[in-house]
Amino acid sequence: LYEQGQLRDEDPTEIQAYMTWAGWYEIYLDRRQRYDRAIAQQLKSLSAPASLHDLHISKLQIPA
Repeated sequence: LYEQGQLRDEDPTEIQAYMTWAGWYEIYLDRRQRYDRAIAQQLKSLSAPASLHDLHISKLQIPA
C-alpha cells in the first residue's frame, strides 16, 4: 500500500512511521543486494568447493 500511494494520510504520526519504515527498508534492500553480489563474486573466485569459512563476512569485499 505504501509503494502504491494508497495509505491513509490523515495521521501525521502514522505517515512518519511509514516513511521511517520505508527508509530503513530501502537501506536493507541496498545492503542485501551488495552482500549477495559479494557472495557471488567470492564463490566465482574459489577454485575448490566452498566451506562456510570461505564465505565468512570478514573475507568478503563488500563495496561501501
